[in-house]
Amino acid sequence: MLKDRNFTLHSYKEEVAWDIYRRLPDHLAAMQALHQLLSQRFGGSAGE
Repeated sequence: MLKDRNFTLHSYKEEVAWDIYRRLPDHLAAMQALHQLLSQRFGGSAGE
C-alpha cells in the first residue's frame, strides 16, 4: 500500500494509475481490518 502511495506522488503515467486503481479494493480491505482491530483493542467507534 505504501509503495502505491509513493508511486502516485511522482508518477504521471496512466498505466501506473490504472494498476494502482485496480488494487484499491485490497487496500480498502486492509484498512477496514486495521480499523476493526484498533476499534476492538481501544474500544473506539470513530467513523462509525
